[in-house]
Amino acid sequence: MNINQASIEKLLRINWLSNAGKDSSIPNTIRVKNINAFQLNLESEEWESVTLEARNNITGLLSKKHVNAFLEWNKLADAAAVIVESKIVPQIPLIGGNQKALLNNIKWDLLNYLLEDAYSPFLNKSLFFMNLISIYEQGHMPCGWAGPWPQGELIIY
Repeated sequence: MNINQASIEKLLRINWLSNAGKDSSIPNTIRVKNINAFQLNLESEEWESVTLEARNNITGLLSKKHVNAFLEWNKLADAAAVIVESKIVPQIPLIGGNQKALLNNIKWDLLNYLLEDAYSPFLNKSLFFMNLISIYEQGHMPCGWAGPWPQGELIIY
């Protein structure tokens, strides 16, 4: 089991944060209108809980139903972290606010996207982190969740 090269290339093609803060017509999203609201959502416990729950759903399913594949998780996570840190992070521009929180959130999303993608043959439902990547591909930044998860809407900047 390996990190998918096509997924890495997909991330390398993204024009990171090119539309952050701009109007959007992305369905099922709510756009925050300023950097302060963005920062509050990005650093909220609610957003952290949603992304952690999404990750836990993946690892929970794998540990119960696909034990042998799950044994590769740490090796793949290490490989994905190196890819994200060395190839993707240098491409991400600085925008206002807490840069550490911004980069930590992006790295978390990308790491989990690469893992979710690697394990996608074993997953049988909507892929949360893949959906986040579609937001990044449109130049925006996922930063929160409105409503109970998994219902509700993604908040973007």
